[in-house]
This record gives sequence, C-alpha cells and structure tokens, in this order.
Amino acid sequence: MVGIVIVSHSEKLAEGVVELAKQMTGGKDVPIKAAGGFDDGSLGTSYERIYNAINEAYTEDGVLVLMDLGSAIMTTQMCLENLPEEKRKKIKLCNAPLVEGAVAAAAAAAQGLSLEEVKERAESVNLVKLQEEEVPPEEVPLKEGVKSVEIQLINPSGLHARPAALFVQVASQFKSKITVQNITSKKPPADAKSIMDMAVNGTAEKGEWIRIIAEGEDAEEALRALKELVESGFGELEEGKGKASTEVEEGEALSGEGIFKGTPVYPGYVVAPILVYKRKTVKEGVGEKFSSDEELEKFREAIAKAINEIEDLKEKVSKNGDPKVAAIFDFHAMVLKDSKFISQIESLIKEGFSSREAVLKVVEEWASQLEKQGTTLMKERSSDLKDIGNRVLRILSGEDLSGISIEEKVILVADELLPSETASLDRNLVVGIATARGGTTSHAAILARMWGIPSIVGLGERILSLPDGTVAALNGFSGELIVNPSQELVEDFKSKEEARRKAESRLLVQAKELAFTLDKRRVEIVANVGNLDTVSEALDYGAEGIGLLRTEFLYVDRTEMPSEEEQYMAYLKVAEIMGDRLVVIRTLDVGGDKPLPYIPMEKEENPFLGVRAIRLQRLHPDLLKNQIKAILRAAVKGNLKFMLPMVAAVEEIRWVKGIVEECKEELRRKGVAFSDKVEMGIMVEIPSAAIMSDVLGREVDFFSIGTNDLTQYTLACDRGNKNLNYLFDSLDPSILRLIKMTVEGAHTHGKWVGVCGEMAGEREAIPVLIGLGVDELSMNPRLIPQAKDMVRRFSYEELRSLAEEVLKLGSAKEVRELVVKRCGL
Repeated sequence: MVGIVIVSHSEKLAEGVVELAKQMTGGKDVPIKAAGGFDDGSLGTSYERIYNAINEAYTEDGVLVLMDLGSAIMTTQMCLENLPEEKRKKIKLCNAPLVEGAVAAAAAAAQGLSLEEVKERAESVNLVKLQEEEVPPEEVPLKEGVKSVEIQLINPSGLHARPAALFVQVASQFKSKITVQNITSKKPPADAKSIMDMAVNGTAEKGEWIRIIAEGEDAEEALRALKELVESGFGELEEGKGKASTEVEEGEALSGEGIFKGTPVYPGYVVAPILVYKRKTVKEGVGEKFSSDEELEKFREAIAKAINEIEDLKEKVSKNGDPKVAAIFDFHAMVLKDSKFISQIESLIKEGFSSREAVLKVVEEWASQLEKQGTTLMKERSSDLKDIGNRVLRILSGEDLSGISIEEKVILVADELLPSETASLDRNLVVGIATARGGTTSHAAILARMWGIPSIVGLGERILSLPDGTVAALNGFSGELIVNPSQELVEDFKSKEEARRKAESRLLVQAKELAFTLDKRRVEIVANVGNLDTVSEALDYGAEGIGLLRTEFLYVDRTEMPSEEEQYMAYLKVAEIMGDRLVVIRTLDVGGDKPLPYIPMEKEENPFLGVRAIRLQRLHPDLLKNQIKAILRAAVKGNLKFMLPMVAAVEEIRWVKGIVEECKEELRRKGVAFSDKVEMGIMVEIPSAAIMSDVLGREVDFFSIGTNDLTQYTLACDRGNKNLNYLFDSLDPSILRLIKMTVEGAHTHGKWVGVCGEMAGEREAIPVLIGLGVDELSMNPRLIPQAKDMVRRFSYEELRSLAEEVLKLGSAKEVRELVVKRCGL
C-alpha cells in the first residue's frame, strides 16, 4: 500500500490534513505521516522531520509526498537526494493542492492503487476557485504611453541571482523606465535596472507571474526583449537538474562526544590544528560628522578601487580555476555599480554621516532585506553583500580587515566564509575548512570545491568556542569534525588519505603515457572541455587531445552573439595550448531546450524533437558561418576538426559542406589565412544516424557518438525524468547495437569512431566500448587516469568476446552484471 507524507510550514496544518486524509481510507491502514513546522512550534520546513516522515511512511509500494509552499518543495527535494537510490526511485513528489490532493491520495492508496495511479488521482482533483492559479492577476490600468506585459517564470531558479543579473543587463540597454513586479506574491515594483532593488523586491520563484512595465520611447522594444528573455528560461532550462541548495541547521551539531556533524562539501581526510577565524570590522568614525564633500570623494574613490580589486580577483579565480566559478564576482561588481545602492549611500553622506557609517547602514539594510526573503538562496546572496561591504570599508579605513594570518597548516574554522575570503586563502596552509553556518551551494562552498579543499558546513556555533591549536580530524566524506582524536584515529585518517593520494598519483603519472590494451591495440583517451580555462587541466590529467570542445561557453550568459573575431581568438588559444594534439570543436548546440535570449525562436511543444543544433543553424546560417570561419582560421595553428550535433540525414551534411565552401571563398576574397584541410565529422545522437552510418560515412571524416542523447532518443525517455531512471541506461543492449552498427559503418570507409557521452568514462562501459571497436573515448578530464588504467588491464580480443556476449543480453542490468563479473570490477 502506498504511503503518504504531508509537508507543511505549519505543524498543526500538517497534522490536520493527516487527520482528514485518514478519514478517507475506510479503515484501511494507509501510512500517512505529517512533517510540519519546527520542533519549537515555529513555522518552517524541517529537513529532519521530512526525512523521518518519509522513512516512517515508506513501503515497498512507494511514498507520495504533498507539499504546501516553495521552501517545502526545496527541503523535500534535498531529503530525497540523501536517500539511497533504490528507495529514492519509489518516492514521488506531487503537485496537487495540499488538502484536496491528500484526501484524493488517501482514498486511492486505500484502494491499493499503484504509486503512479495515486499521484494521478491526487493531481487530477477538481477545485472550485474564483481563479485558477496559473491565470495571472488582472492587468492594472496604465496611463497613456506606458506599456506592460505579464509573464510566468518557467526557469528552475526563477528571478534570482544570474537570471536577475541578466534581466538587469538587458533592461539597462533601453532608455525607458522599466519596473518589474512579482504579482503572484504581491511584492512592490522593483527598478529593473538596479540589481539591488531586484535582489530585494524583484525576486520570484519558478511558476510565479511577474509584470514588466516600461515607460519611454523604446518601451515596446524593451518589453519585447525582456519577454523573450523570460520565455527562453534565461538560457538555463537544461541547468536545473543539479542538486538543490542545501541549507544546514545552525543549532547544536554534536552527534557524539567530541564529534561535530555537518554537511560535507568536498571530500578528503585531514588531521591538523584548528585556527578559529574571527572577522574584523570597522567601527571608528560611526556617529561623527564629517565634510560631506570629502567623504563623497573618499567613497567614490573606494568604489572605483573595489571594482578594480573585484576584477583582479575574478581574473585570478578564472586563471587558476573555473571561469564559471569566477562569474560569482560578477554580482559583486554589479552591486558596486548599482545606481540605487550608490545613491542611498551618497544620500546618507550628504546628510552628514561618514562614508564608513553610510556604507555600514546601507549594506546592513539590504542584507537584512535579503535574509527576510527566507530562502537559502537569498541568505547566501546576503553573505555576498556583506563581503562587498567589508571590501569597501577596508578601503575606506585603510586597514587590513582580512584577519586571516596563517603560519602553519591548519583546519580553518569560521562562522562562515565570504567568497573573497575563500578565494584569497593560501591553499598550501589551509588544508581543511569547517564552518558553523553556510550552505553547500554558497559561493564560498563552490570556491572550496574548486580549490579542492576538504570542507564541511553547518557544524553549529559550538565549534567557534574551540581553542586555537586544538587538533581535529576532518572527514570530508562523512561531514564529521572529530576534536582531539585518538592516536588510532589519527593514524587511520593518515593511512586513508595516503592511500587515496597514492592511488591518484600513480594513475596520474601513468596517464601521461598512451593507452594500449595488452595485445597492443591503441585506444585514444581524450577530454571533454566546456571552457578555455579547463584546456590546460585536461593535459594535466593525461588527455591526448580534446574529443569534444563545447562552444556554448562563448554564447551563454550574454545578450549578444559572439563575433567571428572573438570566436577565432578563443579557438586560437586552444590550438596554441594543444599544439599538434587533436581538438574536435562541436558547433553550437542550442535550441528550444537550451535557448539563447538573442536568437528568436518559436515556442515548441517538444523542443528536444524540434529546432536545435544543426536545425537551428539552417534557419540562421550566419550562426554557423561565423563559427566555421573562426575554426578555419584558427586551424592554421593547430590540429582542429569540427563536428555537427543533432545530424539526422545526409542532406544536412551536404548543406553544411556548401556553407564551408562559402566560408572558404569569403576568406580567400578577404586575403585571410585559413586551413583548407579541416576535417568534418558528425555527432551520432539520433538512431537514424547510427542506422545510416554506412551511408553517412561516405560524407564525413569521423563519427563521435553522443551516448546521452542517443540513449534518450532510442529509448524515448528524458534522462532528467526521475520516473524513467529504470529505462535510461546507455549500457542497454539496444544502444550497444547502435554503437556497433556505427563502428562497422564508419570502419567500412576507413573512418574513426569516438564516444563523447558520459558513458565514455564509466568503468563498466569502457571494456564494452573497446570490445565494440570504438577508437577513441572522450570524457571529463578527471576520469582519464582511471580510464587509461582500465584500457591497460585487458586484451582487445577478450573485450571483443565480452562485447559479443553482452549484445545477446536483454537489459542494461544484465550487461553491467556480466561486465563486473568478467572484468573483476
């Protein structure tokens, strides 16, 4: 019998709904559990209560969870992510209204219906309402010349952070006065050109309605651009599949004597003395009167210097890590340039406050408003704002407020770390991070992961009372900080960390060499790369080339298309780093499922089967032409090839060949140097391409199999749909047969075949792919050492025999079991 869990911000409401639902069961023992409010009776959603309720209601038939408000959904999703996979598959979240849905679900469960049927009954209840939720409020009458539009947010993160920043960027391009209002939550209008006003008043969740109002000469054009931006999902519809933000309770976190329990951020075993970091603040000058003119000048100089520091810090993080992570500091720079933020501080200075007091007051006010939003995301942005304020105050005071002076290797303990503090840490001395508060998706946590520092958040405030120098053992796998560990535990940690590092080091050294099977068959191991700054990282991990350079990084998070010259410089940089090594550039792969705000696209019922990738380029040839010309030019300096995504038919290849010739002729006329011998391949992502590989092989120079999409299209299941997890597996025999068909079709014409989907780096998949005759495996750079080790363990002949066996099996599960057994994995 299906179990039911009621999640509400109110303990009494949850219990009341449970009582009502139980009356619908006809005396049947349907497990229905309540998870409402906090232990002290206050309103909110408790991770622990939801987690326990799900486990109590769990049956082999599954559990249906109904929730009331936004954070209830987020906290429930977080709970599911921490459950075992087998249990998680049998739990479904329900979009039904809480009371009516619970009643319908209870009645359906009592009838012995399946989990899917119970969910369907709950979500199909008919409600009698004055107005359906999805219908936006009536439009408010506007004065003449003022234009407005109401639109529903469809992107996963709503109007927060990056989407809000992009919204401000687009709005700022127009002369009209533009405001945006969350009309679902009835918030006041926010200035669409102010990132700070947007952060406080302009936020909205997915599914909520916003009203955009524009007044001015280009009002209609502004509304059209902003409407398209929102309808495109801010280009992030494919990004919402990662983990939800996890905020950790800040109470006592002791789970045993001397053990603090938190949430792991980055794995590793560390034993070291702790150093408790206590942030310094500026207090001098508060309340005193100063010359307004002098203070204004000081403030403006401080803002200019702060912006320069932010740009330098962003460049440092981008150079030494990941440019996407470095984009964290774009928000900092936008705040420092925000007209509303600046004007509020300057107004206080003109009233006679010192520049430092004015900054303190405005930052504290804005931070407080962000925290009152109640969501984890807003609390994390509040930390960013405090970080910005500290920077300006440090400059104004002329003091060093960082306060992190480290002379030996330590585990850094803090209430929470701000992004710039984390980015500035000496990674040779800070061997671990443990914070009392903070979330796993805070900007500081993201930086810690990028730097590879074992870290834990949410350990509780008691850790701040620990004396400096106290020895602690940090387990970045379990999220435990053990104070004054026994010598036995210390030795155990050291042994585990040494074994982990030795294994990594051994494989990393061997990864620099080419990979051959025991009977000397070469398998090329290359990297998937998504931006310029990870190109060098790929070489560090032993990549023999780049098998997939995703070019979307040049197109996303911007409001205009990249020029040919910008693309040329990017590809040239890659060519120079890689030298003679292979570089396969995938042409732009966007569409209805991955839209760009500056490319007009019609709404589609099913964007995965619609206008995307090569199909979009046929509608907008200049997209492809600029990219092809840039590749041809950069290929003069390196071994560049390009491949086309989403190819379904030979006509598409022939059309691109015509475009390539046009590009060459244009470059010749202009006298621009280019390579005339750049090879062209295609992505095999659609079953038709695999089936026709013997024909397509006559038209192209190579194939690269994108197993993620090939699996999705072959099995007709969305890889992001948790309900179809049982289907989506690239080791399904049907996928393996298509791969074999592609290899045979290509080899008939002497063309090589690579695999660049996630499957290429899977331990169970590598032996099978080699046995099927795949020539190249392209994967996340960090997986390369392990992959090369796998290649060297077996002979091609024994893997070919294994492949022949798995092709006769009936399911992916059977394939995996046989591979594990035969290969000793």
